[in-house]
Formats: sequence, structure tokens, C-alpha cells
Amino acid sequence: MTKAILIFLGTVSLAIGIVGAFLPVLPTTPFVLLAAICYIRSSERMYKWVMNSRFAGKHVQNILAGYGIPLSVKILSVSISFCMIGYVCVFRTESFIIRLLLGLLFAVQVFFMIRIKTFKKSHQIRESERLNLET
Repeated sequence: MTKAILIFLGTVSLAIGIVGAFLPVLPTTPFVLLAAICYIRSSERMYKWVMNSRFAGKHVQNILAGYGIPLSVKILSVSISFCMIGYVCVFRTESFIIRLLLGLLFAVQVFFMIRIKTFKKSHQIRESERLNLET
């Protein structure tokens, strides 16, 4: 029963992470990491699928190995969020409360992006480390 619950939670988490790749309101990385954690405890096949996926595999592996997120991904993420949240604040709402909440959401995202370690090219994951993460 616990395996089924973990697979369900991992799948929901992965779905939210994928949606978060397109919506600046949802963070992608924490949900994909949560999916990997759920899958490693419930389904080796699903875990390997996430770890080898084109969508998130190398980013999850770099984070789990302690290398962090590439600077370009950080900049792109914050830039897209700034544009989308800015657009809503300027053109789609007149409510001060909504603008304030969106500004707070953006500030929290920037805070967490700054706190996450920045991946450097010198930290390329060797194939042996990649295989250790997959098992």
C-alpha cells in the first residue's frame, strides 16, 4: 500500500513540476526532486526514468550530487518570472493586494535561487557518479 501511495505522490509531484516549468508561480526543481525521492522508495523503474529524462535528469543529478543549478537556468527562471509577474501586475490587475502578493512571491523565488548553489562547468558529473545516483 505504501508503494502505491509513494508512486501516486511522485507522479503528482512530477506533474506539478512539469507544469511549473511553464508557469512562473510554481517551482519546478523541488517538485521533481520530491518525485525522485518518492520513486526511489517505491519504484526503481520510475526513479531511473526521472533520473535519465531529458526534461530533468541532469539537473536533478547535479543537485543531488551537491553541484547546484547552472547560472543560466537561474537567470532564465528569474527573468521569465519577472516578465510574467510584471505583466500581470501592470496590465491585468489593479488590485494592490494581488500586486503585493505577486511581488512577495517573486521575492521568495529570487531568495531561494540565490541560496541554491550555482553549478560550475568544472563540476561535470563523471559517469561513475551518475551511475551511483541511478542506483
